[in-house]
Amino acid sequence: MFKPIRAFKKPALDFVGPIPHPALQSMFDGLYPPGLQWYWRAHFVNELSDEAIAEHLRFGATLPSMHSTTMHIVRD
Repeated sequence: MFKPIRAFKKPALDFVGPIPHPALQSMFDGLYPPGLQWYWRAHFVNELSDEAIAEHLRFGATLPSMHSTTMHIVRD
């Protein structure tokens, strides 16, 4: 899928590809203090309705602390 992009110009950083689960789980260690329990997971979807995005924004605005992290959603 990324072959045309990579053929166009060499990217400065290219982190697209498989990653071991332990590496994924430790990617943000520098942002969070040691000693707390952190768990990352992902869900992949093909589409997001406007209602789903609105709910994400509603609940994301009410996170109880900086130690709670919301999802990152990108929509074309």
